[in-house]
Formats: sequence, structure tokens, C-alpha cells
Amino acid sequence: MICAAPFPDRVLHHAAMNFCHASFETYQVYDSYACRVGKGAHKAVECARAFAGRHRHYLKLDIRRYFDSIDHEILKQQMWRRFKDRRLLEILDAIIGSYETAPGKGLPIGNLGTEIKGTPYLIMAIRVFLPCNKAT
Repeated sequence: MICAAPFPDRVLHHAAMNFCHASFETYQVYDSYACRVGKGAHKAVECARAFAGRHRHYLKLDIRRYFDSIDHEILKQQMWRRFKDRRLLEILDAIIGSYETAPGKGLPIGNLGTEIKGTPYLIMAIRVFLPCNKAT
């Protein structure tokens, strides 16, 4: 289910993401296109076409209920390792804890930052399947 936070919360999400964005970008996979400056759906299609021209096979994956399964405590720990500003961390903790699909789990699809905050869970698998995935 897609969730839209109330307007005051969205303003806070934008402020937090503006502060965190550069740090989150450092661990993004180059060929990840969602919610990233200079990327987006059109660039993703261009990239897919380029890959299709160079490769005969592809692997399509979809992780069922991925965002619903993200553990709040693990995500909060990752944020606490990445950032040191206590007020920012309190805000991130509140944002993470504001939605649950089960006790202590889930991120809302449709809120700013969900895709970016969900990336650390997938980074290891992505790097296994795409070991040469970097800017060219």
C-alpha cells in the first residue's frame, strides 16, 4: 500500500533528506535510478536499453514485500553509524518508527527516503550479482 505522510511530516522528511542525501549517495549502486538526482525513470530505460544491447541474458528480481520486512532497529543502527548529529538521529528514528507493517518492521512506500533508506539491505546482494557496478 502506498502511504503519504501528512504535509508537516513531508516537510520534515524533505529537510532530513536534504541533510542526509550526500551521505546516502556514497553507498548507492551506480545503476540505481529511483529517487536520485540526475537519474529517474527515463535514465533507467536508457540504461536498460544499453545493457540489452550488450548482454543476451538478464536476471529480473522482485523481492516480495521488501519494504514491509525492513527491521526498524537494524535500520536505526545503520543511521546511528552513519550520522552523529543527535537531533537528526532523533528525527530519523521518529520517521522510521512512524509506520509499521508488523511490530518493529516496515517502511512506507511513497514517503521520501524510503527507497534510499531501504538500499543498505540490498547492497550486499547487488554487489554479489553486479561486482563491476560502478560509474564509467
